[in-house]
Amino acid sequence: MPTVELTISYPERYNEINVNQMYYSGSYYNTVTLAGKEEYFEKNVNAEPITNVTIEITNEENVMQALVLNAKEISTSICGDGAFLENLWLVDGTGSYKKNIDTAKSEFRNNRDYLIESNITSKLGISFFTDRDLNFGRPINTIYRQAMPLLDPNEITDNMIEDAFDEIRKMGTGASTAPEANEL
Repeated sequence: MPTVELTISYPERYNEINVNQMYYSGSYYNTVTLAGKEEYFEKNVNAEPITNVTIEITNEENVMQALVLNAKEISTSICGDGAFLENLWLVDGTGSYKKNIDTAKSEFRNNRDYLIESNITSKLGISFFTDRDLNFGRPINTIYRQAMPLLDPNEITDNMIEDAFDEIRKMGTGASTAPEANEL
């Protein structure tokens, strides 16, 4: 792996640096991220285990720690060739959001179609949430509702999407006088 030089723009913040090598669609890739932003991404045609990673710090004034937390190969021994991308839509089921259902359905279909077209091994599902009463007196199935479990996008039909979005009608009205709940 080549030398990757990173400039820390905000030294007063917590900046996490990750060095990874991953296997995806028959190829190995090396990546380096800084605070969640990808700074380096390159296909590695001569992939070997990454060893002897050196972290060199030119300005130690703002460094709290520098260590490699883990280095491991992603194994499929537990989940086999299962999905590594799980895409759960968590949709507002309150009365004020219900006017957006047609748009949400359309975007959900677009998401499904994109995953199918991309041939990405993945799962896709949908759940709804709504406000709770201030006294916590409402049954949980009127506050949270799993409308479609995580499924292979290839299995999801338009009728299944329609049925899932019909579940929103079983939610509470969301017409409470209390401010929007911040439960998540």
